[in-house]
Parts: sequence; C-alpha cells; structure tokens
Amino acid sequence: MAKTKVAKPQEEEKEEVKPNEQFKETVAQQVLDAVGTPPSFSHVNAVNTFDNRWRVNVYKKSPGFVEKRTIVASFYCITDNKGKIVSPTIQKQF
Repeated sequence: MAKTKVAKPQEEEKEEVKPNEQFKETVAQQVLDAVGTPPSFSHVNAVNTFDNRWRVNVYKKSPGFVEKRTIVASFYCITDNKGKIVSPTIQKQF
C-alpha cells in the first residue's frame, strides 16, 4: 500500500516587536527625567525583560576605599510600541 504525504499548512510567522538600543536609551532617559538625578549619580540601566516590559535601575556612587555602586531607585516599566512609558506613573524623588 502506498503512503500519501499530507501537506501541512504553513504557519504564519508572527511578527515580533523587538526592542532596540534606541528604546533602551529612551526608557532609561524617561525614568531619569521623571525621578530626577540623585546626589553622587553614577548611571541608569534599562534591561528589556520581555516584549515591552523593562527593568530600570538608577545607581549612585558610594565613596570609600573601594568605590561601590548602589541602587537608589528601581522600576518595572511597560512601554508602548514607540518606547514611551505607559505604566507606572513615576514621581520625582531627587
């Protein structure tokens, strides 16, 4: 008995929205503008965790024999497709 091959319908490829480096800088700058600049500011770090969700940490320098960095503010942000933060509402702290 001959076997016939059944053609499987091709699945449509989903178009993923991949954040780029420009979004990383945009999200970090928006958080820094909203929170303010802490005393002894070191840097701000934005990491894309999934899709349009970001973890943003604001660091300051702590003087001493070995200079260390500490997180003074941390946010879990959600952005729209253009990189604008839509949640949460961030209030000025510094």
